[in-house]
Amino acid sequence: MDICTRINEARTTGKICCGVYHGKEIIPRKARFKNFGLSDPTGWENELKPKEAEEIITNILSHHLESNRVVMEKEMAATLANAFIQSVPENAKFYSNQGVGYGPEPLSQAFMDTGIFCELNGIVGLLWVCDDEEP
Repeated sequence: MDICTRINEARTTGKICCGVYHGKEIIPRKARFKNFGLSDPTGWENELKPKEAEEIITNILSHHLESNRVVMEKEMAATLANAFIQSVPENAKFYSNQGVGYGPEPLSQAFMDTGIFCELNGIVGLLWVCDDEEP
């Protein structure tokens, strides 16, 4: 089972935009985000070290973005985060909108969203979590 399927099955709340791409599947940032129904993050991105990206993934998988409620055990989230990082090329660059704030509005139609994307001559990995307000 691929990493994105594992993540989607494990985090049962919100919407997960996830993909890992190789060869001809690699396309530019704007096109990849558009394919997921997300706005282009250009201007909001913050470059990360792989370990920082892994920590962000662990946190956004394990907690609801709006309420901070635990939605997945941290150990499972950390295992999935590590597997995602390992699934992209070693020399890829990692980016997030975390560290620069969430921007003036989400990149999706959700109340809050955040994530990471990995680039190497186009998007090679994308993991974006979109959560709505909880009642």
